[in-house]
Amino acid sequence: MWGPPDAGKLKGPVPRLDTLWKVERILIEAWEADEPPLSFEEIKRRMGSKGIRHATVKTCVAELARHGDVAVAKSGVLWNRWTPAAVAADNARKWIKL
Repeated sequence: MWGPPDAGKLKGPVPRLDTLWKVERILIEAWEADEPPLSFEEIKRRMGSKGIRHATVKTCVAELARHGDVAVAKSGVLWNRWTPAAVAADNARKWIKL
């Protein structure tokens, strides 16, 4: 059966895809600005939605962590996947002009 390994443990509604994208965008912007790891409360604050639940943010972060996009620690959540601009810069360094 395809799906998250703990899909049976999720109670209630699953976060919408646009919510997941908002969390992802917040983490990428924090990473590009070289900020320290963000707490779940800080992610909620930056989303601007007053009705967002802590469990929703936590589920979005868990999904991103399952794919290896973020690192979750006691101090917070940190983006650890390469962005397209970083990949292009890294590829430019690999080529040697002859």
